[in-house]
Amino acid sequence: MSSTTQSGGASRTFPTGHTIDQYRVVSLNTSGQVITATATDANPLVGVTTRKVVTAGDPASVQLINGGGTGFVELIATVTTADKLYSGADGKASPTATGGLIGVTLQGGVASDVVEVLFGSAEL
Repeated sequence: MSSTTQSGGASRTFPTGHTIDQYRVVSLNTSGQVITATATDANPLVGVTTRKVVTAGDPASVQLINGGGTGFVELIATVTTADKLYSGADGKASPTATGGLIGVTLQGGVASDVVEVLFGSAEL
């Protein structure tokens, strides 16, 4: 993980539709629950989970994508610093522009790494 500290950003607690791993991108379903986002998700992206949800229905702590600041997300592919990140399979972040835009990487990494990302950057 990054040597910097997560700064700023708004967070919120949401009910969940299923178990969700930490550092996964989530979207909001029509029942008002967050679910793991995918590359082809039709639901609006909300943010990234800050803790693992082990039981469906338990609350999820989510750092909001539009809340600014930085946070952490798990990768599905290799990225370099300043790459744009999008939602990918299983809620992991991808440099491929098939899913919704999450933010910009502040460091490089490979699949399964957790990297720091700048949410809501003016550069997006």
